[in-house]
Amino acid sequence: ALLFFWHVYLVSSAQTTIEFYGNQTKYFRARMQGQKYRNPYDLGFKRNWQMVFGNRSVLTMFLPSTRQPPWPPWPRPDHDAEAHIV
Repeated sequence: ALLFFWHVYLVSSAQTTIEFYGNQTKYFRARMQGQKYRNPYDLGFKRNWQMVFGNRSVLTMFLPSTRQPPWPPWPRPDHDAEAHIV
């Protein structure tokens, strides 16, 4: 459950895990100088979620996509994989 809520926080604040640690450093440095630091990519809770999951409703956000993948998610039996080895 903790990992789930960690990722909810990251999506809500428009950060990756690495960006979180970098932003924490920037936040503390700004605080030491009496300034405030704001993540330039943070668009607010709702818009951050829309950037990741699109404009679908919250109820359908976690359902599997109905969109066709751009390529088959499995190797085709007639495809010669060794021909593409460099």
